[in-house]
This record gives sequence, structure tokens and C-alpha cells, in this order.
Amino acid sequence: LAILMDTTKRKNIAVLVSGINQEYQNNIVKGIMNCAKDVGFNISVFECYGGVTEREKNDYGEYNIFSLLNTSHCDGIILLTNTMKLKHFVNLVLDNVKTVNVPIVSVDRELDNAFFVVTESYNALKNIVSHFINHHKFTNINFISGSLDNIEAVQRVRAYKDALAENNIPFNQ
Repeated sequence: LAILMDTTKRKNIAVLVSGINQEYQNNIVKGIMNCAKDVGFNISVFECYGGVTEREKNDYGEYNIFSLLNTSHCDGIILLTNTMKLKHFVNLVLDNVKTVNVPIVSVDRELDNAFFVVTESYNALKNIVSHFINHHKFTNINFISGSLDNIEAVQRVRAYKDALAENNIPFNQ
């Protein structure tokens, strides 16, 4: 957020997220709010629970919250599109913001014309799996990745497989 700072007026930042009741989303939004408070920014959070019930009509209603974003009132936009499960709505959100002449920050999903912030999962998970193997002598380690359309999940799967391979433990699907 510091790159967006201008002392002439209070900046308005929009945050678009789905599933704020989840720990990941909740912690990121809390961090954004704390940082914004420190630097004197206004934050508008557009949040829904789309993709939770897997009922398309409910999802249309939930994701409509993002249509309320008036980009002309924004000095910056933070997107957590990796929390949005339905690609159609992600595309609508992206279409709405792609012509905006303000900084856009994408969290955990690389997008064209946006700053990209990602957590580094690979080394952390590889170290954990290697610890189980080398310190605890585990040879049968099960792994549940999460959705493979999430960049972090892909990194974690690769880290898991690499740690197994480096220790001559075959990967078992």
C-alpha cells in the first residue's frame, strides 16, 4: 500500500474477496485494514460467499456484489481472485478493472497489468516434508493439496514431490 501513498488527499482502496469467513481471507483483509489505518487510507471491502453452496443461482446473487464497484472512486484496487471459485465472475471482475488507470494489486494470482503479491510456499513445505523424512524417519507421508488452480497449491505439490524424490521415496498418487 505504501506505493499508492499520496499526502494530498485520503486514498480510497477497494478490496474484492470471496469467503471472508475463511482464515486466509480474513487474515489478509485484517492486514490490509491495519495497514490502511496506519497510512490513512479508506478501505471498501466487496465480499461475498460465492461458490460455497455450488448453486448457480445463489452464486449469481453473491457475486453481484462486485458489480457495485465504481472504479472511478478508487485510487487502488486489491484483488483476491484466487478466493473466487467461479471463473466467469472472475472474468467479469477483471473486465471491470482492466481499463482503470489506478494501481491494481493481485494477491496470490498473477494477472496482466497488476502488481503481484504471493506467499512463498515451496521452501516451507519442502522443509516440513524433509523434516518428517530425515528427523522422524517417515517414509509414508500423505498429502492433500487443495485446488490445483491455486498457485500456492501447485507450489506445495511440487515441494512435496521434490522432497520425496530427493530422499528416494516414490510418489504414490
